[in-house]
Amino acid sequence: MLCEKNRVEILQGTVSPDHVHMLVSIPPVLSVSELMQQFKERTSSLLFHEFKALRKYYVGQIMWADGYLCCSTGTVTEEDIQNYVESQDAEDDVFR
Repeated sequence: MLCEKNRVEILQGTVSPDHVHMLVSIPPVLSVSELMQQFKERTSSLLFHEFKALRKYYVGQIMWADGYLCCSTGTVTEEDIQNYVESQDAEDDVFR
């Protein structure tokens, strides 16, 4: 719903125990910082709802770290980014 509402397309991704890699296509009217804030808010809300035990581990704490790394395909090719995402821990890959 979040992606559909913002016209964001997740092209590829991997989930590791302590971080997530995603290749996304976003419209020029949406800033990366807005998208990341919305992703973090929505995913933490869904995780807390589905896995109630997480609440005791994150009482008064924030689930996601403040930072994130973003690269555009203007500085590297989309193929380079896809190869990087694919090279991440394939065992934890949930988007393929």
